[in-house]
Amino acid sequence: MPLVELIRCFRRNPTSRRISARWEVIKMAKKVTVHTGQNVPVSGIYKPSGGRDEFTFVRGKTVPPNPVGVRQQFTLVEKTPHERKKH
Repeated sequence: MPLVELIRCFRRNPTSRRISARWEVIKMAKKVTVHTGQNVPVSGIYKPSGGRDEFTFVRGKTVPPNPVGVRQQFTLVEKTPHERKKH
């Protein structure tokens, strides 16, 4: 079941200068999270929970351990763009 978000959009009609409001449904992507010691499901930039730094993880590789030794959760911020090869 896809996650959805209901938002209200306001638009101004340039001819009558009236503002019209309507509701739109936006599909939200699931958050990709990974913990230290797990394999990375999607290549991209990850941000640790409670941290400001960002790390690049490669799909299929293991997330390195935390220097403190605590299991940490990382959330995908930006997926790595891949160009399709043209034959």
